[in-house]
Amino acid sequence: MKNYQHIEVPIVIPGQKCRVLVGSGLLSRTGTLARESDLRGTCAVITDENVGRLHGDAVMKSLADAGYQAH
Repeated sequence: MKNYQHIEVPIVIPGQKCRVLVGSGLLSRTGTLARESDLRGTCAVITDENVGRLHGDAVMKSLADAGYQAH
């Protein structure tokens, strides 16, 4: 397994813990990262035409491979 380098930016929202990760190789690891964060349920992928065309397939595949139903 590759050792991906990234930085984590904590986001403080009252009552919730959120993270923003910035780095290479993260889109293809979306499903794995979601599982590591103990996220469950159905996923909604929200994007625009340009970003979706370039990166949508990698995100959707990663989520499906991790067992998520994504729309």
